[in-house]
Amino acid sequence: MSDVEYSKGATVFLPGTHRDTAERQAFEQGGEARDAMLGAKQSAFTALKAGDAVVFDMRTLHAGTANLAFSEGGGQRLLFILTFRNRKAKGALGHAPNLRPNYRHRGITLAEMRSELESPEPFAGDASDGKPFGDGL
Repeated sequence: MSDVEYSKGATVFLPGTHRDTAERQAFEQGGEARDAMLGAKQSAFTALKAGDAVVFDMRTLHAGTANLAFSEGGGQRLLFILTFRNRKAKGALGHAPNLRPNYRHRGITLAEMRSELESPEPFAGDASDGKPFGDGL
């Protein structure tokens, strides 16, 4: 893990956008309504140190700021992202592209995660594709 300063692509949140409100509907509508909503909405960003954690409803609109060039304070950052979901929930999460293919639809439990973290190669995945994480990474 590493510190993630604003210049390294800190995460920006739009508080309250996880709720089904008029402003969220404007965002979903797209076009000029989306642009107006984004221009008017107050945002907040994180400046996390290694080991810090942020817990938020994944439906909250969020994005990374620009990761600037090394000469401007940017640089590589390593993040560990964990999503919890009620196993009874059947709706789409809406963020599958953010998940490694080998972890999609697994329904991994906290006990399974602990076991994997204790293994000599945590989260190695299926390396049948010849890649170190078994998912094209």
